[in-house]
Amino acid sequence: MSHPVVWHLQRAIERYGADLPLRIRTTPTPAAAVPVTAAPVAAPAAAPAATTSRPTVPEVDPDAPGSLDELACATRDCTRCKLHAGRTQIVFGEGDPNADIMFVGEAPGAREDETGRPFVGPAGQLLTKIIENAIGVPRSAGYIANVNKCRPPGNPSPDPD
Repeated sequence: MSHPVVWHLQRAIERYGADLPLRIRTTPTPAAAVPVTAAPVAAPAAAPAATTSRPTVPEVDPDAPGSLDELACATRDCTRCKLHAGRTQIVFGEGDPNADIMFVGEAPGAREDETGRPFVGPAGQLLTKIIENAIGVPRSAGYIANVNKCRPPGNPSPDPD
């Protein structure tokens, strides 16, 4: 049995092929360039304002990393959770940090743990085909990462069948 992610990605390729209905916005459309097609409608009478409290915004830690590169360096030797005990290395992320699209996985697999790069195993190779062939952009045009940066213990490699 193949890994569930591989199975789902294979079904998407089989179903949509080169017509995979995903598009990446390469340049934002300025608001002034969007044509107005209808006359503005008068706004309804305003309802009385509700008295709700807004959530508090946490203060920014001045010592926190300010960029992805700084965050990657800060997590390189991380031991804040028990996942660090079984990893070979941190698998942080790669690609364009200013990309309009980001692909996020659950956790690194065996190949990712060996190489330190996200999505380089069988599921990652299929994801690359989808990004480059179906969407039509290079893999490096997006940003690819995992929620967990360490391979979980007992996360077996997918069987070939």
